[in-house]
Amino acid sequence: MDDGDNIVVINAEKVAFTGRKRDQKVYFHHTGYPGGIKERSAKFILDGRFPERVIEKAVERRSRRPPARPRQMGNLRVYGGLAASA
Repeated sequence: MDDGDNIVVINAEKVAFTGRKRDQKVYFHHTGYPGGIKERSAKFILDGRFPERVIEKAVERRSRRPPARPRQMGNLRVYGGLAASA
């Protein structure tokens, strides 16, 4: 049930992985073209421009299937560092 609560995560760039997941965990996405599967490691994403995507994907993949997912993701606020939350 969506009761209007929001979840705010700050300092997403400081997320800690156990073991060697930072180097070995791989995120896939597809460009839409034939043979367009792309992969990125968690380290590449966290060191990049949008480190908050790691948290967003983790929450998105743990949430319920549509139609509830877009409403739940609308209540999630993730910020990469302290400068973004000020």
